[in-house]
Amino acid sequence: MLQETKHQAGALRKNRALRKRFKELGLDVEQVWSPSPGDVELENCGLSTLLGWALAYRACPDRQKLEERGYMYPPIEPDFDPDNDWLIFESWMQGKPVSWRFEQEYGAMPSAEGLSEEEVVDKIRELTDKLAERQVVVEYQDGIPARLAYSELCRYLRESEFEIMASGATCHLTGCTGYCPGCFQRPWCDMGMDLSWPEDEEQGTMALPEACRPFVEAIRRP
Repeated sequence: MLQETKHQAGALRKNRALRKRFKELGLDVEQVWSPSPGDVELENCGLSTLLGWALAYRACPDRQKLEERGYMYPPIEPDFDPDNDWLIFESWMQGKPVSWRFEQEYGAMPSAEGLSEEEVVDKIRELTDKLAERQVVVEYQDGIPARLAYSELCRYLRESEFEIMASGATCHLTGCTGYCPGCFQRPWCDMGMDLSWPEDEEQGTMALPEACRPFVEAIRRP
């Protein structure tokens, strides 16, 4: 037990030393790496590898030369693809943004409540065009009422942060989380309609999130 405690204390000291080293380098490590609560040794392994990469890049900020030396895949998260990982890694090393938020880039989005149906459609087109410029494609289910689609897209954009994307890479927003009872697209999704969930049995009907119920009720009215 004593030996184990000493080992844990040593791991914690190493963890603090690694984090301190990144601060000395002026690097916010959590921009490209996620902690592993409860597993200090796993954290230390990841931090040590990333620190090795950071020091190698500071000594030779050239991707081609580093790849020739075996530095092929930057050990960053979310580990998207090699080109995108290199873009994020180099941006991080150079103090550039590694992510972006929609409203910070384009300003606040108006609420759907004060918009006409035509204005809602125009706003959806405006949002999707701006997202496409940043290599983000919206792929919601067909048939969703425009007002619902706009409200949910705005909610997602307000809450989400996007990784910067390398040329040729694309981020697809499907709106699907895999949990049908909580999905606003369920009434317009074949899979969502076909699958049965415990929530459906409990309610005696198809479980839906509050956001889409008014639209479904409007469709059902004679």
